[in-house]
Amino acid sequence: MVDAIPLKFDFDGVTPSALAEFTSSNTVSVTNGGTGVSSLSVFGQSLSATNVSAASVSATTINSPTFTGNLTGNLTGNVTGNVDGTTVTALGTIPLGTAHVVTTSVSAVQVSATTSMVVSGCPIPAPFGYVQCDGASTNTTDAVNFASGATTTNIVSNNDDISWDDTLNVFHVSSTGIYELMSNLIVDAGSQNDILTITSRKNNADVMAIAPRIYGNVGPVERTFHNVLTAASGDNITIETSMGGSKTVHLEIGSTMTLKRLL
Repeated sequence: MVDAIPLKFDFDGVTPSALAEFTSSNTVSVTNGGTGVSSLSVFGQSLSATNVSAASVSATTINSPTFTGNLTGNLTGNVTGNVDGTTVTALGTIPLGTAHVVTTSVSAVQVSATTSMVVSGCPIPAPFGYVQCDGASTNTTDAVNFASGATTTNIVSNNDDISWDDTLNVFHVSSTGIYELMSNLIVDAGSQNDILTITSRKNNADVMAIAPRIYGNVGPVERTFHNVLTAASGDNITIETSMGGSKTVHLEIGSTMTLKRLL
C-alpha cells in the first residue's frame, strides 16, 4: 500500500468550502492529537510539553536540543541533547548518549552515558587524586608537606578537576565543593619518642590536626589521617607532618595520600 496524504477542509473565511490534501507547511497541533510539526526531521526540536508519557519510547537515537517537561516510561536508545524537567523516570535503562540532564529526580535501573555525568555540580565518577612515596622523604625537624624530598607517583582522574604539584607537594582543586582527604603514613623517627603532629592544610593554613605518639624504638610505624573539608576553585590541599620541632622524622616508601571530591 502506498503512502497516502491526509485530507483537510479549505475554508472560505469560517465556512468549509472544499477538500484539499495537506501541504508541506500544514501541521496538526499537539492539543489536537498531532505532533505540531510538518515533518519528523524537525519533530525532535519541538518535543516540548508538560509531560511526555509512554509505555515505551524506542529509537536508535532521539536527537533534540532540549526535552522540556517530565519523561516517564521506558527509554531505549541514545538521547542526544538536553533533558530538562522535574523528573526523568524509566522502567529500565536510560542511555543518555551525549545528553545533559537538568532535573530534580532521575529514577532508573541503570543510567549510562558516553560522556561524563554531573550530579549536583559534581562529576560522576567523582574526581580524585592519589600520590604515593616511591622513596623516603627528607629526614628533618621542620614541619613539611607530604612526601617532601621524596620521589612520588601520582594518579589523578582528570587534571582539570584535581592535579598534583610535585614541587609544592600539594593537590590543586579546580571546583568548589566538599572533599575527603585521607592518608596512610609510614613514619620513621629513629629511636626518638614524641608526639607526631599530622595536620591537613589548605592554602598554607591549618585545617585540622591530630597528635598520635610515636615510639621510635619500635618504628617505623603506621599512622592514618582522615579529614572532610570544603574547598574553593584554586585552593591547594595537603598534609603536613612534624615532631615537636626538635626531633627528626621522615616518611618511608609506601606512604600514601588521597583527595576525593564528595559533593
